[in-house]
This record gives sequence, C-alpha cells and structure tokens, in this order.
Amino acid sequence: MAMIETGPNSFTFSQELDSSLLNDLYEGDLEYAEVVFGDFLKYLPNYFSEVEQAFTNKQIDELRKAVHKCKTLMGFVGLSTIQATYQAVEKKCENSKSMSELDTDYRDLKQQTESGKKIITKELDRLKEFNGTKK
Repeated sequence: MAMIETGPNSFTFSQELDSSLLNDLYEGDLEYAEVVFGDFLKYLPNYFSEVEQAFTNKQIDELRKAVHKCKTLMGFVGLSTIQATYQAVEKKCENSKSMSELDTDYRDLKQQTESGKKIITKELDRLKEFNGTKK
C-alpha cells in the first residue's frame, strides 16, 4: 500500500481503493482529497439516478451518457475496479440493440455503486479524522 507523507504522520488509503492513483492525483493534499470525496457522495445520487431513469425508460444512448458520467466520478476517488465496470457497460451500450441485453449489467452496476458509496463514506470519515475536521 502506498502512503502519503504529511509531516511526522502518514495516511494510507483503504486497500479497496487505488492508492497509487490517489497518491498521484492528490500529491499529499489530503484536505483536497477530503473535499473531493465529499463531493463524490454529494453528486453520486443524482448521477446514478440518471442511470436508473435511462434504464427504466429503456433509453440506451442516455444510459451510455449517464454511465460515462458516473465512470468519471469513480476515478476521482480511486474506485478503479468499479470504474472499469462502468467502462465495460458504457462500451456494451454502444453495441446493444435492446435494454434486455443490459439488464444484468445494470443490476451489477447498481450493487457495485452501493458498495463503492459505503467504501467512500468510511474513507471520508478517516480523512476527516486524519485532517482534524471531523465534527
């Protein structure tokens, strides 16, 4: 696991996250990481509701666009495995003719997204504790 050095203390991102990516992305600025992780939790419900709406309305192109937005969001918090699933579903949307072809993928995305949200909620708490901003 990679660590971000901040003076005498150090913070290690959760093993469920791509710590190498996060270390490169935030370059030791854990206060900024805290802001971005908070923004992730703020925006994810709206972004994923676009995925749900497109799926429910059987709009494959809208689903692809919504999946693309969520995919980008996953990268900012180091959820690289989930981001790869979003990438695969986005690609599958480009080649699918029927929403039924995407049914299993949608259910998997929904489950992984919930799991990712829980991971980021815990990680945000850890960041706040480390940064001394936990209320």
